[in-house]
Amino acid sequence: MEWTPSIAAEISRYGCPECAGTGIPVRRRLSFCPPPPPPPTVTTLAAAPGDGDPEPLVRLCGCVYRAVFRACHRRFVFCGKLDPSLRRISYDRTPRAVDRTLTWVRRNEDYRADFHHCGERSLPKHLYQLFSFYHLHGGKMAMVARRLGFAERRAWEYVVEIERIVGREIAHLQPYSLFPPAGYMVPANRATRANEPLRRAG
Repeated sequence: MEWTPSIAAEISRYGCPECAGTGIPVRRRLSFCPPPPPPPTVTTLAAAPGDGDPEPLVRLCGCVYRAVFRACHRRFVFCGKLDPSLRRISYDRTPRAVDRTLTWVRRNEDYRADFHHCGERSLPKHLYQLFSFYHLHGGKMAMVARRLGFAERRAWEYVVEIERIVGREIAHLQPYSLFPPAGYMVPANRATRANEPLRRAG
């Protein structure tokens, strides 16, 4: 997914002290000391000449990453609660295939597996254990903290860190991003052909 300033501002937290609701991490401190040097500019990808679209961002605020994680986690939980009889099979067309051009996929299971792999490859061991017990298996925080030997307050601090790390992994995942979740469930060729607007909510 290509991030633009408008998309980042739309899902950012209004009262965030890091970005002030813009989605771009620029912190401003009030102090009586001499003003600090100006913050580094946000690194962006170069746009094509003559293109009027805004440049895609590659660095976002932590509140944006947490919003991305929560939207994807809501879809992860929703896919897991569906009755097996309601988990539909969809067909994707594979161009230039050797034996057949249509393959069947189970998008709900694929989404849950991809969400799991994002946490598995981006988190250290102690955070992945908390991610597995709390986010994947839905354990109660008091029980999970006691099982892992954490204080409950420290466990909640780790949850914030998990949301930021895994959300960053999901937000910049290429070429098939999990966010927005609605875009993952629509075949890419059909969404491109119909020019369907994809909701940014989970």
